[in-house]
Amino acid sequence: MKSEDELQLQLVHNLSTGDEVLAEQRANPSVEMAGQIAQQLRSKKFDLQKQSLELSSTLKVALASQNKALADSTLAELQQVATQIAQNDSALDETLNMLRPGADKQYDRRTKLTSIELGKTRLESIRSILRDPINQRF
Repeated sequence: MKSEDELQLQLVHNLSTGDEVLAEQRANPSVEMAGQIAQQLRSKKFDLQKQSLELSSTLKVALASQNKALADSTLAELQQVATQIAQNDSALDETLNMLRPGADKQYDRRTKLTSIELGKTRLESIRSILRDPINQRF
């Protein structure tokens, strides 16, 4: 591949029947399972909020003591936690939407979106393997 400057590779992903079943199951959990997932997400949200408060306190101390290194590292951690909170909130909203009346009408849409994400994830995994310098020697 390395010596072929004009070589192009086209990746195409097709779902198998097993993939479709898997996507359907992941996208449409039972009401009981969705309730359990929502509870886990609420618990994670609480833990993340607690971590955020602790980091905020650490950041205040670092700023008051003019400890730039600690302030910078704490701020970076705080930003990561904020991102995790946003992702968790999004997942919680999606899960709670599955428990609302009429959620079953979105069954096919959720399955299709999950199937698309499965394909995208697989294709990106293959792309990253192909881009890896270790694989460029062939």
